[in-house]
Amino acid sequence: MNKKKDFDCVAMKDQIQQELLAEWQGMSDEEIARRIRTDLQESQSPLAKWWRARSTEQKAPVVEAAAVH
Repeated sequence: MNKKKDFDCVAMKDQIQQELLAEWQGMSDEEIARRIRTDLQESQSPLAKWWRARSTEQKAPVVEAAAVH
């Protein structure tokens, strides 16, 4: 038996891609990347918070352990 789905992830993906295409129309790849970075820096979404935490971790200086003799 096939159960009717309440949620269609493929349809949602297609809709989001169409919205982004319309939003980014006429922008260069660099402008799109800049917009994404700005949105991620300002957003309070869980994904944006995760991205900021990962970005901070990658920028932190690497401290090498002292050699043990």
